[in-house]
Amino acid sequence: MTILVEARHIVRPITAAAFNAYVDFYANDVMPALQRNGFELLGAWKRSGGAMGQDVVLYRFASLADYERAQASLAADGSLGSAIGGLLEQAEMAETTKIGSPLGGAAERGLAAALREAPRHARTYSQVVTKLIFSGQLRALELLEEMAVFAEAKGLGAVVASYSTTTGPGPEATQIWRLAEDADPLGYERDDPFAPLVETLRQVAPEEERYWLSPLPYSPLQ
Repeated sequence: MTILVEARHIVRPITAAAFNAYVDFYANDVMPALQRNGFELLGAWKRSGGAMGQDVVLYRFASLADYERAQASLAADGSLGSAIGGLLEQAEMAETTKIGSPLGGAAERGLAAALREAPRHARTYSQVVTKLIFSGQLRALELLEEMAVFAEAKGLGAVVASYSTTTGPGPEATQIWRLAEDADPLGYERDDPFAPLVETLRQVAPEEERYWLSPLPYSPLQ
């Protein structure tokens, strides 16, 4: 079964020079190593909201066994050793990883469209982490898919990844949205087109975190 792997990195110190060094390290050293060893990168973004100096990277694997083989192959590669030493002269990096099970068909359609289309302008994405209650998980996942389908039909943006956590914090579900080109993500709007769905969702998923994502140069999702 297909799995999604989300890696989050926190780069220190909180300076432009440190984050730029990290981006260069990932583009020039990590990406070639990942490609050699069976990692399929879907997207990589700088994340705004919460702690500063963060990125989010999303990979896809055909199965958990394929992920474990890719990890073992990367560990045996040995090519990143000297590059990591160079990075540590300018920045330090901490990584947390969670494994997710893909949800729904809307995200598959949104991902295919986002990879196929050449954007006229830099896209903005958001990451929505929905905290679920155990007794309401199935209903919450249904509602998240309904929201994605509704947005798709109304031109309100598109979900490009949707997954429930199988290893890591839980129960929770994560969606990555490609926002509509004219969206104002920080603007206040009294009339929320998603309100009827959200009100129902809150009965089974009372908490939510939201972050803004900016594509990094090596991200397939731009």
